[in-house]
Amino acid sequence: MSSKVCGYGERLLLLKASTVKNKGRLFWRCRNWATNSHCNYFEWVDDEESDFQGKETESEASGGKRVDGGKKGEEDEVSLKREKIILDLMKKNEKLKMKLQQEKKIWDIPVFFICDIVGLNNCNGVHVVVQS
Repeated sequence: MSSKVCGYGERLLLLKASTVKNKGRLFWRCRNWATNSHCNYFEWVDDEESDFQGKETESEASGGKRVDGGKKGEEDEVSLKREKIILDLMKKNEKLKMKLQQEKKIWDIPVFFICDIVGLNNCNGVHVVVQS
């Protein structure tokens, strides 16, 4: 299979579904899908002749619930809820990473400035580094 790109020019990831309904089925997804980039590219590998970009899946259109019900429907609903929770956590993780990066930038200047004011040339060889 050849490498594909999304509408933003990012290389797509080839992944394997783990949901009850589509277990083991391959699909293409943008690497920025879970971030705030708003790229929602998704395409099943076996449906490549149809353009799936930006369209709702059947479960999304029905509010994330299967229409036919039954035990399999309940399993799919639980799986969808789990996937939504994972997606929410991934988004929160990205936001926290961005917030941490911003806080690092805020503290980089004051530490350098304080060392300079106090007259410590490079803080006597000690470099203050904030790492995540």
